[in-house]
Amino acid sequence: MTIADFLSYLLGKTGQISDTVERPVTNKQMSFSHGIADDRCVLLNRAHNLGLIDKYTLEHVDATVTRRDAARILHIFLRDVLSVPDLKDISAAGVLRDLYDCRVCVNDIAQVFCGGIMSAHDYPNGMLLFEAYEELTDAEAEDIFEKMKPFIADRGVTL
Repeated sequence: MTIADFLSYLLGKTGQISDTVERPVTNKQMSFSHGIADDRCVLLNRAHNLGLIDKYTLEHVDATVTRRDAARILHIFLRDVLSVPDLKDISAAGVLRDLYDCRVCVNDIAQVFCGGIMSAHDYPNGMLLFEAYEELTDAEAEDIFEKMKPFIADRGVTL
């Protein structure tokens, strides 16, 4: 699954890309086309304008989505689009042996892990790993979107 596929599913299922009315571009909004097909351009512009992706990610949307990419996108989506407040206590994420492997991602990973949106991998030796750099599988993505339903339904959107 690519980053674009992940965004398409997330934004499409929550009605976030139905809002394609042209608005003036502000300092915080940028418009990208780079020869991208219209529907995909709308998707990527919407994701960028919502703050879900930055310029680097925008230029690499065909890359495979990693678990850390998914955690970041989901955390921003929950916080900024659905107005779900951050969890105050994320100490439960301390059980993840690899939590600090991506220091920039720590809060995003902790929020979606403690919020029950994304799970960790439990190994027979008792080690619990988030595995931020691993590819997000289709099965994991389906599980994530299933776990997102209550948050989205609370905001009046049905999946």
